[in-house]
Amino acid sequence: METTKLTLSMDRGTIETAKRIARNRRTSVSAMFREIVHDLARDEDDDFDIEKLHPHTRELLGMAKTPIEKTDRELLEEALWEKYGLDE
Repeated sequence: METTKLTLSMDRGTIETAKRIARNRRTSVSAMFREIVHDLARDEDDDFDIEKLHPHTRELLGMAKTPIEKTDRELLEEALWEKYGLDE
């Protein structure tokens, strides 16, 4: 698998949290991000199966209560719009 460098910008606290979580799980931030992206991609499949999720992702399920009428993607988009003060 060929790798390409990606630069992400976020607040220092989030970066430190990601590093701590990765260190505790004995992985890298890059590997952890890759797992999250793959899990999200699987979530978009019509044949979504909770058992296909990475165990770390399954641990997080149900921790947050969200409006049933909105998809995960819609909630993420709203959060990003709000966080960065973007106008639609």
